[in-house]
Amino acid sequence: MGKRLITILLVLLTIGVQVFAQSAVSGKVTDKTGEPLVGAGVLVKGTTSGTTTDLDGKFSLQGLKQNAVLVFSSIGYETQEVTVGNQTVINVTLNEEAEFLNDVVVVAYGTAKKRDLTGAMSSIKGDNIKAQSVSSVSRALEGAAPGIQLSSVDGQPGVDMAIRVRGASSTSDGSAVALVVIDGVPAQTSNPLSTINPSDIESISVLKDAASTALYGSRGANGVILINTKKGSEGKTQVTFDTRVGWNSVGQFNMSNMTEASDIYEYAWLSIYNSYRYGVNGTGRPGVDENGIPYTNFQNPNYTHEQAAEFASQHLFNYVNSETNFQRNSLNNALVYDVPGARYVFSGGTGNTRSSTMMDAYLVGTNGKLNPDAKYFLPKDSKYNSLFETAFRQEYNASLKGGTEKLNYFASLGYTSDPSYIPTSSFERYNGRVSVNAQPLKWLKFGSNIGYTRTTTNEMATRWGRNAGSAGGNVFRYVNGTSSLISIYMLDENHNYVYDSEGNRLENVTNKTETYSPLGPTTGNAFGNGVNAEFDKNKNETVRSIFTTRSYAQVLFTKDLNLLVNFSYDSDNTDYLRYRAAGTYNGGVNGGLNKTLTNRFILNNQTLLNYSHDFRSGHHVDALLGHEWNHDKYHSVLYASGYELIPGWISGGNFIGRYTNGGTTLSGSPSWSQYEVNMESYIGRVNYNYDEKYYLSASIRRDGSSKFMNNKWGTFGSVGASWVISREGFMSATSSWLDFLKVRGSYGVLGNSNGIGSYTNHTWSYSATSYQQATNGTGIPAGYKLNNGALVNDQLTWEKNKEFDLGLDFGVLGRRINGSIDFYNHVTPNAFYSANYSALAGSGSETLQQNAAVLRNRGLELELSVDIIRTDDMTLNFTTNGTHYRTTLIDVPDENIPDNTNLDLPQGTWQAGVGSFSVSGTGGVSIGYLRGEGRDWYNIYLYKYAGVDKASGLPMYWHRVTNADLGLNDDGSKRDSGYDHNGRYKDLKAGENVKTLVSSDASLYEMGSATPDWIGGFNINFRYKNFDISTQFAYQLGGKFFSTEYGNGLYDSGYVSAVSEQKSTDLIGSTFTENNTSAYFPMQWWNTDYYNGSTFGSWKYTDMALFSASYLKCKNITIGYTLPKKVLNAIKASAIRVYASADNLFYVSAKKGVDPSMSILGGFEVGQYVYPSMRTISLGANITF
Repeated sequence: MGKRLITILLVLLTIGVQVFAQSAVSGKVTDKTGEPLVGAGVLVKGTTSGTTTDLDGKFSLQGLKQNAVLVFSSIGYETQEVTVGNQTVINVTLNEEAEFLNDVVVVAYGTAKKRDLTGAMSSIKGDNIKAQSVSSVSRALEGAAPGIQLSSVDGQPGVDMAIRVRGASSTSDGSAVALVVIDGVPAQTSNPLSTINPSDIESISVLKDAASTALYGSRGANGVILINTKKGSEGKTQVTFDTRVGWNSVGQFNMSNMTEASDIYEYAWLSIYNSYRYGVNGTGRPGVDENGIPYTNFQNPNYTHEQAAEFASQHLFNYVNSETNFQRNSLNNALVYDVPGARYVFSGGTGNTRSSTMMDAYLVGTNGKLNPDAKYFLPKDSKYNSLFETAFRQEYNASLKGGTEKLNYFASLGYTSDPSYIPTSSFERYNGRVSVNAQPLKWLKFGSNIGYTRTTTNEMATRWGRNAGSAGGNVFRYVNGTSSLISIYMLDENHNYVYDSEGNRLENVTNKTETYSPLGPTTGNAFGNGVNAEFDKNKNETVRSIFTTRSYAQVLFTKDLNLLVNFSYDSDNTDYLRYRAAGTYNGGVNGGLNKTLTNRFILNNQTLLNYSHDFRSGHHVDALLGHEWNHDKYHSVLYASGYELIPGWISGGNFIGRYTNGGTTLSGSPSWSQYEVNMESYIGRVNYNYDEKYYLSASIRRDGSSKFMNNKWGTFGSVGASWVISREGFMSATSSWLDFLKVRGSYGVLGNSNGIGSYTNHTWSYSATSYQQATNGTGIPAGYKLNNGALVNDQLTWEKNKEFDLGLDFGVLGRRINGSIDFYNHVTPNAFYSANYSALAGSGSETLQQNAAVLRNRGLELELSVDIIRTDDMTLNFTTNGTHYRTTLIDVPDENIPDNTNLDLPQGTWQAGVGSFSVSGTGGVSIGYLRGEGRDWYNIYLYKYAGVDKASGLPMYWHRVTNADLGLNDDGSKRDSGYDHNGRYKDLKAGENVKTLVSSDASLYEMGSATPDWIGGFNINFRYKNFDISTQFAYQLGGKFFSTEYGNGLYDSGYVSAVSEQKSTDLIGSTFTENNTSAYFPMQWWNTDYYNGSTFGSWKYTDMALFSASYLKCKNITIGYTLPKKVLNAIKASAIRVYASADNLFYVSAKKGVDPSMSILGGFEVGQYVYPSMRTISLGANITF
């Protein structure tokens, strides 16, 4: 018994010794190449004991227990844990952390490592922005990050594109605009991204979910674009010069117009041929029978083919839908060929309507083809596309930075001249910025970032500003709207230019200086004194002076606790001039001037208490408490007058009209306006992580705004969490290929007040009834009136957006492949909506804006970066991103849902017009969508083209049979009024879809969503030694885009003119004829409205001009070379890189000339005769000393 007891005690003693034994461990820490890591940390987990590696990467530790765990770490490398056990030698190889995880990114009110984020965000490097020759940073963001969608209705330089992040969070399209924050302060002036020098940008962060945007509270619901400008850094002074010069020219703009004169004449010939042969009762047009159904004589022609062909050849210039009365038609006697052997016999008309019949020889033969002997004589530089020019672009930047441990500085100067390829459009910017940061005491830091920008923007001097359509002053009204038969300049009978007494070419102007034609009087352009006068004399010019300051002071109470006070002051003074010269189309006889002076200043103060602490046990906590105050004040003064005395002298004293605009297209009376908005906010945030594996975050913000009457305050917040799975021990088996894996999620409530005006609830106003306007009137009011606005809306409050996000970040194969995937669901439960309100029935309005609708955005995002080649001499990287989302209307008040028992409008739905999306100078249109609960918010609703009726050659449309067509009421009872549509569909079934020739019977149909199925971009970057090539592309797949250009003009096959509305080459050989009865387009007629299949009334369009919104755009290609060190040493430079780049080189879309990136809303707000984007070719050099 005693021996057994002794044996047991010896065994227990042995085990105890093994457990509590202490041993020495040594080893070496290297990277994957075998190079020693100097200064790597070796820490005993759970204690403060440890050491660092020496110059050879070696370490040693004494007195370690066998169950001890060593934690090996080094900056830029993955942390690794090893249990000691029986080992005495431990050699460790650390893997480099993925670069994108270590990147320090700008977040709300601070910075953070990307690996520590619980929210969804994307980073855009400043170099990617700088590579592109753009005057507004917004244009460089297209396709740059997932979730971003941009649009602009034109190519005007110096104007921001509208930015949307993750769809529309508001029922008001103009309210769903991303917040732009520059150096920590929300940008509140117009076009803020055109006032920044791209060379001054350090980085751009796109915040997309509640966890990342919640601290912006009521402003963060639409996403946030954070821009961080460059600052100084410790080190020797660096001086950098960057110069870029290039050439701006027109990008893709031809909308398949008939630019060849031969095509226009042949098209006109066929139109006359059809009208003469198949027209009804000698009108040259279709007829309408006693049942209201259109018809033609196609099956029983009026004349033989030979007779109609001869007639069309003879009367090409004088047919006016009559077989006996001939005079100048819409070809306007515009003959641009010499036709050997032709005689021109006067045939009728008086004055300017005189014209002739061609005899003996024809311009277009009886075969419908141009006479091969005809000789074209119109000079090339007399066509309207000669208005385009290649403009010289310049950009010069200089900067210096440097500093010490206690003081750093950055300063820059910049100049950009970005003229367009049209003479009336340009942008010029001067920039200066100085940033200084100092730490005079251990406990005190302070600094300031001061910038000044002056911009001058010239735009086309049109009547309606941007997106001008057919208004005079729109260059593209002439280029794409005037045929190539009309010369800009007057030509004599020998086809030579005609000059004035000063040697200037005379323009081809109607009723003044028209080009000669043997047929009779011609027509020039119909605008004032000519095209050049319209462009050269009239002016829309905006001059802005923007001054910005960002100043801060930081008190460091302890290493963990500090107080940061930020103060900013932004001032924007704008001088907006609109001048219309006397004698021009827009200037009328007398001329006029509008001059608006605005001043806006914004004060912002932030007081932020920050706490951050690392605990020994691997816990980390940081917290933020803050207060923010924002004051925004604006006022403007408008001076307006007509009757200029001295032509071209733009001065207030030169315009003497008091109560009239002088007959110009300018509007506005002298006025003064102002507004003021104040906001106060309280901020809180807590971040926690344990062992860099488990992360938690929570944010809260309470905002108070002067916009609201009673519900001034709103509370917004978020919670987020993430888990770095790859750091778990059970994932060690994947370490050979998996570098990083993190799952994250967030939920929060954010606000939006963009759709609310500054004084929404101030509903009373007063004004004069009229003024004394007699000669020498003094402007004394003849009377006063008090205006009652809408009902006091004291219940309106913030739109609140409930946001859920679930994301996955990963890095594999030694960081060669990095990426992220996000799913999000955003719901706005109280979106602004004009709800029916019976109490207003007597006040002129029956709706009141309320927080009454529910809107949902749901989507998926992908971001991927792949290092295909990664060696010291060569790298090849491919990055791509993409987004799929849908915006759906979930709920509206019951009283707003119509009872559509009549099936011509689906039950529970209604039509809605198209708004505008944050595009200055543009507005909405009256067609667009079918909306209803559960339907896509951008559900396009148009008439549906049904092809060509082979019996008549006329267009057909789809009609949906309704109860009324069957003679029934909504409840199924018989109607007293009988059948709708003259009983044409009484024998069919309700809901049945049938083809009809009667355009007024056409039904509207759902055509699909304007929102693309996939939106994104991709970049390819290649480097071989000192050579580099980079490309940047943007694209989208699916969705719908309606082209007004095609729908209202190019496909209007029934109207032929030498002056306006060119036709599409799509029509050539594709319209209905006796030899082409399967044609897509209907029979063409001579100047006959609404038989074209594309449009049949004001804003009545079919889907003929509805195209896919897919496109691929080459945004930028850059080729560069960095000079080798030995050359740099010889000239004492640090770096020199020369490069060549091309911007907006090309795009591919579903339809020629249609750029779907101009609209997020389906294209409806993009007018006719659009202004395409510029193509820029540049050469540049970057030199650093």
